[in-house]
Amino acid sequence: MRDGWFTLGGLILVLSSCVAPQPPELRVLTYNIHHGRGADGQVDLERIAEVILSTRPDLVALQEVDRRTARANNADQAQVLALLTGMEAHFGRAIDFDGGEYGEAVLLGLQGGAPRTHPLPASPAHEKRAALAVPVRLPSGEELLFVGTHLDHTKDPADRLAQAITLRESFSDQTAIILVGDLNAEVGSPPMERLLKVFDRAGGRKPLLTFPSDAPHKSIDHVLFRLPGWSVKSIRIVDAPDASDHAPLLVVFQRLTPIR
Repeated sequence: MRDGWFTLGGLILVLSSCVAPQPPELRVLTYNIHHGRGADGQVDLERIAEVILSTRPDLVALQEVDRRTARANNADQAQVLALLTGMEAHFGRAIDFDGGEYGEAVLLGLQGGAPRTHPLPASPAHEKRAALAVPVRLPSGEELLFVGTHLDHTKDPADRLAQAITLRESFSDQTAIILVGDLNAEVGSPPMERLLKVFDRAGGRKPLLTFPSDAPHKSIDHVLFRLPGWSVKSIRIVDAPDASDHAPLLVVFQRLTPIR
């Protein structure tokens, strides 16, 4: 009887050793946090951090982030969220605002390089915008560029179109890139069509309704990419209507081909 148990145990070990390892995954989140102000009118970064952590992301792009503004009680919101999530934070200034700065942030759960803020074109009467780009090294040793941005929100599409063209030109030489954010444009609009000439989009041309978070009917938050050897495994619009006026968008990528 004892020998039988040894035989069974050996068979289990052999079978388990034959199971193929799961392909690597990359979890990417884009989230317009509305400077942490929720549906109740309260600025609550702990609530934002809880939403972020619930998605277990590797890379996070945040829009509408305050840095030492009066309305944010002089907090460096990117660094506060870094402490609350255990991730590395970088901030990219778009404008001076309310005694401090306002713009983009990224949170990294992977090794990151030196960040660079790219100003985007804006008409004199419109709010200036920016893109924050950070090189990232994956556990496999692969490198990609992670870019978070927030395009013009006005009814006039001229600035959005100019900003989309600038993004396309600025990052046209990147082989591996993920560009995400609140683009304030839906698929079919001129800015998005310009971007989709050089980027793939998670969801293809399917609307992913993220705004407003309590009753979403607009698809303006996007995950665009050029990632040879990777594909989109899953897409999730996170239900968090109290934390911000946008719903977070989570895209999980999966490695298709072996790494050489």
